Amino acid sequence: MSNKDSGKPQKVLQVPQKDMAKAAKAMQNVGISGTVKNMGGTKKRSVSKKK
Repeated sequence: MSNKDSGKPQKVLQVPQKDMAKAAKAMQNVGISGTVKNMGGTKKRSVSKKK
């Protein structure tokens, strides 16, 4: 298992397609970085921490 970034666990949130934007926004608000995926796993969206 090789993680290029650091050793921190990446959060992966799997949500319905229509909730992806909401989920990404919520993660940013809480200051979590990770990935938001739709249920089918066809769309992915990376969320990075706010500076």
